[in-house]
Amino acid sequence: MNDTIFVNGKEIYKAAIAGAKEGFNRTTSDFKQYEAMLEASFRYWLKDAGPGYFMQIMRSTKGDWRNSLLPLSFCKVHKHMADGSNTSHVRVYMADQPHAVFDIKMGDWDRLVSRHMKQAA
Repeated sequence: MNDTIFVNGKEIYKAAIAGAKEGFNRTTSDFKQYEAMLEASFRYWLKDAGPGYFMQIMRSTKGDWRNSLLPLSFCKVHKHMADGSNTSHVRVYMADQPHAVFDIKMGDWDRLVSRHMKQAA
């Protein structure tokens, strides 16, 4: 299943940090890695924009991934049984970086989907 939503970079960052603080992302306790991932995603999508669209994006986002809508893809709902937490959460990845997965709280995924739906309406 691959569901992709477009949400604000700052909101993705908050969800990633919250997931890391819950212990879902055991290998990513360095929060700067999330910033680098989001910056790379912003630059990836920006590179193919034509000159007019590029300027429009730069004006609306002030050139910052935090202000940009970025594609976030759903991978699966799962639990980490080994650590005994047994808490369901959502594995996601940036659409341009399918190799860089991270886990977020189920409630954060629901909130991001809700925001995506409001933006799409």
